[in-house]
Amino acid sequence: MKTIDLQQAIQQLRTKDEPKEIIARAINEVFSFKSNKILKSIAILISLILSYLIDKSNNTCNLIRDFTIDFNVLLIAIFGILFTGYSIFQALLDERIIVSLLTVSESDDSEVSFLKRTNEYFSNTMLTMFSTILINLCISIFLKIDIFTNIIYNTNNYKYIFLHIAYILILIINFFCFIEVKSFIFNIFNIFNLQCANKAYQYMENEMENEEV
Repeated sequence: MKTIDLQQAIQQLRTKDEPKEIIARAINEVFSFKSNKILKSIAILISLILSYLIDKSNNTCNLIRDFTIDFNVLLIAIFGILFTGYSIFQALLDERIIVSLLTVSESDDSEVSFLKRTNEYFSNTMLTMFSTILINLCISIFLKIDIFTNIIYNTNNYKYIFLHIAYILILIINFFCFIEVKSFIFNIFNIFNLQCANKAYQYMENEMENEEV
């Protein structure tokens, strides 16, 4: 972490991001291998194995539908918890903590305040989860329609390759979404530590003032 000018940090918060910028940032955050390389590599490996097992199954459509439904159950629950929890957390931040979060960066090579970056993590995670939930919902609906299930079961080599890639991508997107949730929770954990440190520092200041009196 490094110190950032407060006026600069406030200006960062006041800057309005365009929807396309937010979407592009979320996509880059999810699919970038700059962080969570090991977890994302494991997720890809698991996706490849599961897609192979799904493909070899006699109940391919049912398995895909069950996977998407199960993923959505978890994602919707986590979405609600994170959204509510972060909203309450933001409301409970006092002025001193907010200033502290605004005047430090996430890393030494970053010019973005910790609070701004955490808010970006939040928007990226929420947007990713919401998009993934919609994708899973659409897939589960399509797989209830006979036309689409017939396409899967009666396919040529080209369609087979396309569908196999689709299985893999669906699984990867869902696993990457959970990884983003992990990253966001870790970021909140760092804020909790900073908040505790500030409260402890404030307590020390009060004790010193009392001793002087």
